[in-house]
Amino acid sequence: EECRNSQFEFCNWRAEASVLRRQKHHIHEDNKSNYAFSVLSKGEVFVEHNGVSSILKQGQMVLLDLSRPFTFSFTREVSGTCFRVSRAILDARFPWLESACKGPIDSNNTLSRTFLDYLLYATGKLDVMDREELSRTSGHLLDLASLMMEGRTDAEPTDTGRKAALLAAMKTYISANLTMEGLSSGSIAARFGCTDRYVQIIFKASGTTVSRYIRQQRLSYARQLLRLPLFAKMPIIEIAFRSGFQSSSYFGACFKAKYGITPQEYRNSVRLEQTS
Repeated sequence: EECRNSQFEFCNWRAEASVLRRQKHHIHEDNKSNYAFSVLSKGEVFVEHNGVSSILKQGQMVLLDLSRPFTFSFTREVSGTCFRVSRAILDARFPWLESACKGPIDSNNTLSRTFLDYLLYATGKLDVMDREELSRTSGHLLDLASLMMEGRTDAEPTDTGRKAALLAAMKTYISANLTMEGLSSGSIAARFGCTDRYVQIIFKASGTTVSRYIRQQRLSYARQLLRLPLFAKMPIIEIAFRSGFQSSSYFGACFKAKYGITPQEYRNSVRLEQTS
């Protein structure tokens, strides 16, 4: 079961006990350069890809570079969901993405769970998805992927120095704990064994502050929730709390300051856009 265009493809797959291999002749024959976010819905798979061996368990996700060989080995029936994206699209957003194709992506943080939930929601209605909805849904998933992948500790920072690597790790920690009350430079410092002041210096050198970065990430996440049909009936106050804001009024003020309209106005504009 699948739905595709030239840039994106959604599919559900199932296989009996076996070994699935994508080898060099397959890559040469289909002449496609894509990445694939693959989620395992049932079973357990031993994955060999990009020089790394790992176990993919039910509910976990792996990013595959389809221009390189891979092997899936399993002893029982397995099934899953896949979202394929043109390499050119993802490379434009994440120049370092090849280095992220190394084993399962952490699926325990808020952003990854939202990406997984929305991917499963999308592939659950492939039989009624038209080309317009395919493009819109793919855009939503790419926006969520941008939030999810930013600052992954196994991705190569543009500056390989210690501060750049530490900044990337801190951003990953923030992404994984957006809803945590008390998330601040102090809690980040405690997590990474450095001083509050040092955390502030690292973020300042990148052109922002800790509090501003946390707020912008929370607003970006809230904006994505407001766009997703999956959360269309969720109250604005619940969107605020799910995004890490402890006050709906403060959330509304921050949202309007950044985007120029209130959360409800934004949700209404999205509905009009999606029904026009």
